[in-house]
Amino acid sequence: MLINVKNVSHSYDMINFIIKDFNLTIEKGEIIAIIGASGSGKSTLLNIIGGIIEPTKGEVLYDNVNIHKLNKRDAETFKLSKLGYIFQNYNLIPFLNVLDNVLLPVVLLKKSVKEYKDEAIRLLKELHLENKIKSNILELSGGEQQRVAIARALILKPMIILADEPTGNLDKDNTINFMNMLTRLVNERKISVLIVTHDMDVAEYATKVIDLNKYNF
Repeated sequence: MLINVKNVSHSYDMINFIIKDFNLTIEKGEIIAIIGASGSGKSTLLNIIGGIIEPTKGEVLYDNVNIHKLNKRDAETFKLSKLGYIFQNYNLIPFLNVLDNVLLPVVLLKKSVKEYKDEAIRLLKELHLENKIKSNILELSGGEQQRVAIARALILKPMIILADEPTGNLDKDNTINFMNMLTRLVNERKISVLIVTHDMDVAEYATKVIDLNKYNF
């Protein structure tokens, strides 16, 4: 077992619960899609599993480690080293070049940039960005920025990739290209993916689909 979400509930006002008694087990190598209408709690659930939001009730265990019980420093170290995030708007740093954006988690963990530089370049080559390594982020297309975000998420070889509507700004062809790239990379590295999406074309790539519309919260 890799990740165990146990009896998770969440409310912003302690009256109305957006998530209630949710359970999920994520095994190594699984690709899980969370779908549902706007306001169904998809992003909230992803952020709880990713340690960004603490649930009102329940727990999230990574190999029996409760991420929400770690102290702040240990939690940040855990998230940076074990979890890879891909955001809809990518959250890249505009004043850093492509390579430095990919290496940012390494810098934040105070690891050796020299040790990870070759891996960063290799990832960028895999993603067909070898000619953009020193480019400014603002010079890239949306699709290129997204590939930089993938490389950044993978640089520290995480247990799982957490992706929040990563294809929300892409057309159908680029959505297919993105999912093919992501699926290939995670299969090669034997890591898991949890992806929030409203796009059923994306959900088709998943080994398991969780439809929050079917939960009576």
